[in-house]
Amino acid sequence: VWWCEGGDPAGLPVLIVHGGPGGASRLEPTRWFDGLPLRWIAIDQRGCGRSEPPGRTDGNDLGALLDDMERLRRHLGLRRWAVAGGSWGARVALAYAARWPEVLHGLLLRSPFLGTAVETRRYIAPWLPWLGAEGRAWLGEPAATAVAALYQAEPGLLHIGAMQADERIARAWSAFDDAQSAPGGVAASGARCDPAALPAATPQLMASWRIHAHYAAASWGVAAAGAAGVPALNSGVPVSVVWGAADATCDPAV
Repeated sequence: VWWCEGGDPAGLPVLIVHGGPGGASRLEPTRWFDGLPLRWIAIDQRGCGRSEPPGRTDGNDLGALLDDMERLRRHLGLRRWAVAGGSWGARVALAYAARWPEVLHGLLLRSPFLGTAVETRRYIAPWLPWLGAEGRAWLGEPAATAVAALYQAEPGLLHIGAMQADERIARAWSAFDDAQSAPGGVAASGARCDPAALPAATPQLMASWRIHAHYAAASWGVAAAGAAGVPALNSGVPVSVVWGAADATCDPAV
């Protein structure tokens, strides 16, 4: 599992948890802490980013991610730290806080994605309109419909292994996710799939999609973590939440 750190070595430690599932640590979130008395620590989740092997799903569930975070805290010799997470990273941060509240100074959550059915169905709702007739013809109707079913915990039209290995699905999903992550999402931009402009099926993209589909098919790891629904925080851990009003992926109203 890859990790790095920076900021003020003597500052309060803050773990940065990236989104996804299937994302990776980025430089941008670390810059939010520039000039502050904070020591930031970033970790790439199992199978993600610079962690090896990329795209591995064996032994990869929410409980394992929490264990990796706790092992890193102990490895660094930190008695307590804060955790900052955005989107899926906020879901991971909440689960970590529910398990080990005593080691936390607090949580900073940005545009939380909690893995609820309402959230996932809202996210994927523009998928078929975004594909349009051209995109659906290029991707194939069974694959197009299977992606929509995946986000409703009904991945029955294509075996999940076949979906994870399908380069066309990975390329289309990556472009759709970018369009849906823009302010207002697909509905606001009117973006549509252009098969000729889709990103290449690089090893990084395929690894990202493999991890993402793995967690989507497992209802975002809730069952594997031994929990049901969104973890409740009854421990007095301070929590700050920042939400974008035009966020179509992580809706503040949901």
